[in-house]
Amino acid sequence: MMARVGARTVRSSRSRENPSTGPACNRALIIATCGCISFSSVRARSVSTVLASTATRYRRGRSARVTSWQFISASQAVREPVTKALLAKFGGLAMTGFYDLASRWVVTFRELIVQANQVLVPTIANLQERDPEAVPRIYRESYRLIFFLAIPTFAFLLAVSPLVSLIWLGTYQPIFVRFVVILAAGWLVNVLTNPSYVVNLGTGSLRWVSIGCATTAALNLMLGFIFGKYFGGVAIVAASVLSLSLGYVIVLVSYHVENREPFRVLLPAGSVGIISSSIVGSYLFLGFFSASEAHSLYSLRNALGLFVAALTMIIIPMWVHPLRRRALRWVLARMPA
Repeated sequence: MMARVGARTVRSSRSRENPSTGPACNRALIIATCGCISFSSVRARSVSTVLASTATRYRRGRSARVTSWQFISASQAVREPVTKALLAKFGGLAMTGFYDLASRWVVTFRELIVQANQVLVPTIANLQERDPEAVPRIYRESYRLIFFLAIPTFAFLLAVSPLVSLIWLGTYQPIFVRFVVILAAGWLVNVLTNPSYVVNLGTGSLRWVSIGCATTAALNLMLGFIFGKYFGGVAIVAASVLSLSLGYVIVLVSYHVENREPFRVLLPAGSVGIISSSIVGSYLFLGFFSASEAHSLYSLRNALGLFVAALTMIIIPMWVHPLRRRALRWVLARMPA
């Protein structure tokens, strides 16, 4: 009897000494656990809501960029077929054939210059995330290099176009040379706007690129039809070049305005000599080669004229230009091993 009373006394004293084993503590633990579970569930719902909204914005942004890419590609793809269709309607199939050859000649040089510049797109995308301040510097350097290469190259392809006519067509065709002159002017503008186009692609700023490409496609159709109906086939090519130039000038100007890039960078320092020699050389040698006959295509006169044209329009101006070493490194880096 005394033992049982002692045991109850000991248990009672232990219960008072360790209140964490009592019923009140159990209820407190249960309440705290339920509170933690409720808070965790609310927090989880909040986090999941934020993640869902972020994913939705990402999907929307990605979908918008994909749509813009598709629109840009479609706008660029329809320009040439529309021009050829209008030429076939208002100028005839022969004129369309001359235009196609002239376009191939000019676009070949355009691709040589522009395609190498396209590799900057992933580089600019990476810099946009890590060092956005470096993107304008990349743009300026890219533009200077493109300007340095494009001006004499297009002047040279223009000057030797009569020889190309003799080689491809067997005779001098003034309409072919006229198309080369018109197309060279338009594609030169396109090449000079390419650095701003590439930067916009790299940074994901596709709005003005889409507007520029849409403007090119719309003006090409409208102006081409009007000019072709009232002025003939050559006017269609002029309308195509005008629409091409205006559309990509929109991209160039919008980039400079939005990024507060001064327009004076469009005329790099030390480029007056290249511009002058290109203009004078293309004018003189275009007339010189236009007087060539098919039987004298491979004569000493033409060979010497071709050498002098390349020397005065490309080699000497590029050699004395400050960008010569950088351009040589740029070319050598892209040559196959």
